[in-house]
Amino acid sequence: MSRRPLAPPIGVLALAIVAAASLGDSSRLAGSWEGTFHGGRGDQPIAIVCRPRGPSRFVGSFYLDGTEIGLIEDGRCSGDSIAFRVESFSCAGHVAGPRMSAALTVTHGRTHTFDMNRTSADTASLPPSAVAGPPPAPARDVAPDSVFRAHAVAPAPVSSTHACLEKGTLLLVGGGPNQEDLDARFLELAGGKAARIVAIPTAQMGSSDSLSPSRFGASVARNLGATRVDVLHTFSRRQADSAAFASPLERATGVWIAGGEGSWLLDSYLGTRTERELIAVLERGGVISGTSAGALVWGSQTMMFRARPGVSEYVQLRLEDLVLDHVRATGVGLLRNVVIVPHFTEHHLEPLLARLVLAHPGLLGLGIDESTAAEVHGDVITVRGRGHMIVFDGREHEGRPSLTLSAGARYDLVR
Repeated sequence: MSRRPLAPPIGVLALAIVAAASLGDSSRLAGSWEGTFHGGRGDQPIAIVCRPRGPSRFVGSFYLDGTEIGLIEDGRCSGDSIAFRVESFSCAGHVAGPRMSAALTVTHGRTHTFDMNRTSADTASLPPSAVAGPPPAPARDVAPDSVFRAHAVAPAPVSSTHACLEKGTLLLVGGGPNQEDLDARFLELAGGKAARIVAIPTAQMGSSDSLSPSRFGASVARNLGATRVDVLHTFSRRQADSAAFASPLERATGVWIAGGEGSWLLDSYLGTRTERELIAVLERGGVISGTSAGALVWGSQTMMFRARPGVSEYVQLRLEDLVLDHVRATGVGLLRNVVIVPHFTEHHLEPLLARLVLAHPGLLGLGIDESTAAEVHGDVITVRGRGHMIVFDGREHEGRPSLTLSAGARYDLVR
């Protein structure tokens, strides 16, 4: 005898439908979303393209200031809530009709909010703000190769430091948002309430999100709790070589250098009076703090990559694009036979640094995480902050090619 299949009670069916709906409906995310990101560099245009993958999953692309930051991974929605990853950043928020409000959390760092509106249901086309691309690079001088050759440090079996660090201190930050503990340490080294600070925003002055020099100075003063802050910025090497431009450094007890494009710092200041006055700050016992690009320029070597047209700088950090020898891959060189690599863990740069050190016997590689600082005084580094400093010194450390150091650890640069 055949049996008729039993139908679920109406109430159970209704509950099942409600439960399924609560899991998420990724189709309502499909298309382009555009809005404003409220970050450490002020407000920036943000855009994402969402592509549904099943009822509660999605992928896509993430753009900031017209530049593709990376692909959206692990996108999930449940009810009105969404969450996804981009590179090393995690994002979470909620969607209400055509509006999305979310927050991006930086590893070891702060959280920044962004708000967007859905502007298109097209999942294949770029949003208008991404089509426009990043703002054009500013008109600026480019240092001749001879300047880099003059700063080149001969290979040696061990690293060493410039004599100015016998009295002065470098505070090299691996990037990320400002951290109160690192800011406080910088101000302490600069003289506390009596500190005379010079802030240099040159590395980040070319994009539409850039603060004006005066606003940048006010921001630095507010973050540090400092009362006397002068701002130095130029893309002109002639101006950087003038006594009038560099004069604020003659009175400075501390210098704060923003992150951005390291080449802009080197092209503007390498081999000029400004560079010499920066070293003089250290010779008087002052402190220079640089974050990201502002940190990497102090090694004798920098990490350089082949440019790929149309590809974001955020996704160009690939092993096949690493340039092992180039005259312009030269830094100021206060840390000799040293290469400094910020954003180390966040951008997964271990294979790149390992390859560079392998190609240059005697080169010491320092990978610094975001919200982490390498404080260099004399020949010794003290690690500060929330993350780690990873050292590639050509030795094995318990079967690994690197040594991982946390806050409070000390490392002798001359060994």
